Amino acid sequence: MTCAACHAGVSQARDATLHCSRCEATRPALCNACGSTRLAGIGIGTARLRDELAAAIRRPVVEISADAADDAVASAPPDAVFLGTEAVLHRVRSASTVVFVDFDDELLAPRYRAAEEAMSLVVRAARLVGARASGGRVLLQTDLPRHEVVQAALHADPSRLVEPERERRLLLGLPPARAIAAVSGTAASSWLQPCPLGLELSGPAQGRWLVRALTWDDLADGLQTLGPRPRGVRVEVDPHRV
Repeated sequence: MTCAACHAGVSQARDATLHCSRCEATRPALCNACGSTRLAGIGIGTARLRDELAAAIRRPVVEISADAADDAVASAPPDAVFLGTEAVLHRVRSASTVVFVDFDDELLAPRYRAAEEAMSLVVRAARLVGARASGGRVLLQTDLPRHEVVQAALHADPSRLVEPERERRLLLGLPPARAIAAVSGTAASSWLQPCPLGLELSGPAQGRWLVRALTWDDLADGLQTLGPRPRGVRVEVDPHRV
């Protein structure tokens, strides 16, 4: 399920509401399409997928993770199918086909760079399989065929993502439209008050305050006027997750 405000994925909180960690919007836990309040997770995990895939195709399936042995790929049988998270794309040197299962998990991830990062995964996969004319294939399992990333992949045109993503970030006040920093720690609240002129403060959410400014110079100058950073306060400029 997605946030009606910013289209990121939402999570269900303990009070049974749906919460968006990107823009902090909340709403009742019900389906927008049918109104049902009976929600269920659909992920199956790599271990179960490995077993089911091996049984279906009757070929060896090798699970690759970030901490897998260095020779896991080299020692695999010639007809092996490699399965795993993003680590597969970094450990395997070439492939005839790359399949992204539940690609919507990447498209709807609660990170403002989710679409950008999903596109980079597709590009890396395309490099592994080579040209379409040579038989290389990249397959995306998705319920969002009209998503900008999917359309960019379908037409081999990343520029189809650029303009919608630029407008989205401009609307939400995210880089590169605005400069942003995440501030966390037990003394963060008192350190940030009063908020300096030129900075916009929001939060806290998930233990972090978000500080925005029109430019990176304005952000740096504003944070500097707050004085020495207290012990235990962490400032993350241009945070990966918002």
